[in-house]
Amino acid sequence: MKNEERAPKRISGKRKFLFLLIMVFLPLVGALVIAEIVLRIVPVPGVKYSISHFDALTGVSYYPGVINIYRNDRGDYAKTKINKWGYFDREYTKEKAAGITRIGFFGDSYTQALQVPLEETFHFCVGDSLRKKGVETLSFGVSGFSTYQSYLTCNKWADFFDLDMIVYVFCENDLGDQVKSIKKYPAFPYPLLKDGKLTGDDSFKQLAKKKSRFYYRFFDYLKANLLVVNTLAERIQLLSRYGVKMNVNEKDRFMKRSETDSTVTIYPPNLDQSDDPSLWPDSLRTLAINLETVVLLNWRNELAKKQKRFAVLYTPKNILAPPTEQNCWKPWLEKFCSQNGIPFIDPTAELMNIQEQGNDVYYDHYTRFGHQAVTRKFISWYLLNF
Repeated sequence: MKNEERAPKRISGKRKFLFLLIMVFLPLVGALVIAEIVLRIVPVPGVKYSISHFDALTGVSYYPGVINIYRNDRGDYAKTKINKWGYFDREYTKEKAAGITRIGFFGDSYTQALQVPLEETFHFCVGDSLRKKGVETLSFGVSGFSTYQSYLTCNKWADFFDLDMIVYVFCENDLGDQVKSIKKYPAFPYPLLKDGKLTGDDSFKQLAKKKSRFYYRFFDYLKANLLVVNTLAERIQLLSRYGVKMNVNEKDRFMKRSETDSTVTIYPPNLDQSDDPSLWPDSLRTLAINLETVVLLNWRNELAKKQKRFAVLYTPKNILAPPTEQNCWKPWLEKFCSQNGIPFIDPTAELMNIQEQGNDVYYDHYTRFGHQAVTRKFISWYLLNF
């Protein structure tokens, strides 16, 4: 008896679905892997990692170990690995070696200095130059930080790293950055005065609750480590806000948002209106001065109790224009420091000297020549006083 021919097996619906899923999923994963490799090799304008996440103390901090890529419209390039403590600096240990003096630099994007390679930043160069003097430098700069946020950061790390000297790198927009009605960014902490004493506005923690949830932090982590994920997210967000553009300019090529668009990123772009006190009403100017006065005095007094030195390193707004009370905080700050025994370190002369030699000291932020000028000024000040 002949064997009957067997009927072909029917493929179940589940297997069909699994097969189709694999056929779609694998090519998609392969395409994303190829895109990630290409983006890491080819310098595409505007492509970068998203390196920040929500922080319950200061509003924002950076993922340790993440690579930051900086490119500007004239071709400058810098690639910096964030250290294990979450800052744009070399690696350092909690423990301080015997006989070492530790100097911590606190401030905003001028301290962070992502526009140049780490080896060209002023805080790195100061540490290299003073190493034989037993000096070690640590940098705690975060883009967009106000004086108050730098003060909070110092409270977190000064004792932890056993810092001997704290240098606050003052930038002209710092006073405006800690006045909520000027900064106009709700996801940051702001200083408040209650009966003349310093308190904090922590309402940002409620507004940023979703940023601390697992799914949000997981997506943030992917954007911090995969260029293709962050690039797709940035493109989709720009497309949803501005639509399809047939003609693009330099800002579009670098995926820059409007200065008034404070969505998406956890820290906003630098807003020019917060830099110029001459544009503020008298009430806001007075409030800004009062807040800065209390924050700086609290900072100095708390460090003095711990026998830690405190100094202010000034960042000039414009080295070519004479400072005035109306468009620059330098006259007020210099007088304040003098009256309260706070060393005031001003690199303006060194910056002008290098500028006169034909080297730009500013482009976006300090160039490598700008960092050289600040390094020279700080070293000369330190050797003169210690």
